[in-house]
Amino acid sequence: MLALLLAVAALPPIVSVPDLVDHAADFQGKIVDVRGWMGECQPLGCFIHATQTGAGNHMLDPDHHEWVSIGAASRDFDKKATTLRGKFVGIRARFDGTCLDDKTTVCLDRASELQPKTANSLFLVKDH
Repeated sequence: MLALLLAVAALPPIVSVPDLVDHAADFQGKIVDVRGWMGECQPLGCFIHATQTGAGNHMLDPDHHEWVSIGAASRDFDKKATTLRGKFVGIRARFDGTCLDDKTTVCLDRASELQPKTANSLFLVKDH
């Protein structure tokens, strides 16, 4: 029983894209389960969005509140992300909010705000 309780307590928090962005300092360096809509995923950009509409065009929100960049993981990750584009997904990854908090840092081309380990870090969420 104790082992089960410890396993449950070790699960990362489930967080929405806007909550992650709004509270970046609270999640800095931590593993999180982010829920949102899978956007495009290609060599220079891969994004998870707060809205299904935003998943169609990540530039709809210039203030970077409705989307978060997913850093390069693997070709398998990108292939899986491409098949899930436009679907509501979860991604378990380490969060780095440097690009969100530091006004002097410029992050381009696949910023690593979310750092997944494998393709299995990305999954379809059926009930949302």
